[in-house]
Amino acid sequence: MLFIVVGGCLDSGKDDGAYLVFSSSECDINPFNYSDSELGVQDIEWIDNTTVKVTAAVITNCGLIIRGGDFSISNGDLMLTCDVYNPHPGAYTDCNCGFELTYTLYNMTEQLDTVKLDRYKYLE
Repeated sequence: MLFIVVGGCLDSGKDDGAYLVFSSSECDINPFNYSDSELGVQDIEWIDNTTVKVTAAVITNCGLIIRGGDFSISNGDLMLTCDVYNPHPGAYTDCNCGFELTYTLYNMTEQLDTVKLDRYKYLE
């Protein structure tokens, strides 16, 4: 399992110290184990008053590498991204991978109305 700590950016303009611990499963070489309804945000669990854990699922090309995740919060809307990188720009493999993603956000002070996954943010 891959664990990456990244800083989030709060679109609300507050610097309240919220931060993210992101993890990704290994590639599930049979992404057809995931139905369309199983892609995107799967579960939202408040661990305590300031910590929320979100699990999500994505399918990517096998040639892409998941580098991490990020988040932004604006007016109660939490937007999650999955950062992917192509080590061979322009080249893709003939297979896909399913991944389970876990976003654990600490020091949350803003109440959440919606949680959305913007599936990929391509890194250069």
